[in-house]
Amino acid sequence: MKVDFETKCWEGDWEYILKTNRLQKMIEINDYEFTKKTLLINNINSFKEVKKFADKKVRENIIDQFIFVEDFENEVLEFFEIPKSFKKDKGFKYSISELTGIYLSNSDYLVHFSSDSILINKTNWIEKSIDLIKNNSRIKAVSPVEERSRQKKILIINNGYEFTHVFSDQCYLIPISHYKNNIYEEHNVNTYIYPKYGGNLFEKRICAHFYNHSYFRVILGEVLFYSMNFKNLKYIKNILIFLGKDFSLIFSFIADLRRMVRNDL
Repeated sequence: MKVDFETKCWEGDWEYILKTNRLQKMIEINDYEFTKKTLLINNINSFKEVKKFADKKVRENIIDQFIFVEDFENEVLEFFEIPKSFKKDKGFKYSISELTGIYLSNSDYLVHFSSDSILINKTNWIEKSIDLIKNNSRIKAVSPVEERSRQKKILIINNGYEFTHVFSDQCYLIPISHYKNNIYEEHNVNTYIYPKYGGNLFEKRICAHFYNHSYFRVILGEVLFYSMNFKNLKYIKNILIFLGKDFSLIFSFIADLRRMVRNDL
């Protein structure tokens, strides 16, 4: 099976992604030989500077290619039959990268991680996810679980798996062929759970499609990921960029300690 890896960056986080070891860790921790590794770049100010550091990642064989998303905007929308008026929607800047990644992928499956999401432990969750999709035609996405508290509930109560119609764009494995169809203009009342400020998001569109056709995303209880808000790093972010290091595992434990204080665990 051919499986692509992709992640993305924008003006608010490209330095952290490209000037530290974050990108390499994001890929290697999946413990899988990907067919192609791609960085999607969008909403940036200095193309020349970002390109310089992205080129370095290609030379180091960390990624195979990087894509400037805005170069493909029109043909992506046309391919998926999404009106160009979507460009004026609040969700456009949050969603066009994911759509572009699907459009450009020629593999059987695509693994996507948002720039702020990373696995906690090195594990090959890819093969198990593919088996789940191949053995159940209603499963159209598989994801690791976020937060140790939710992980415990899934492992204990749900026997290790949670089936949901709700889609998340933080990290997922999907069968490309299904997502290359025109499935992005559906609506369902259950998508009210997504924030209004995000507009007609990619994940909101997929959620509507899942509800309408009884498709599922499976959350793997045994595989944990951590999503870090880079804004919370504040001044330490510049220190980490200077050091060229990402300490996401440490930050995940700090986040859990905070939840423990709030009695969330």
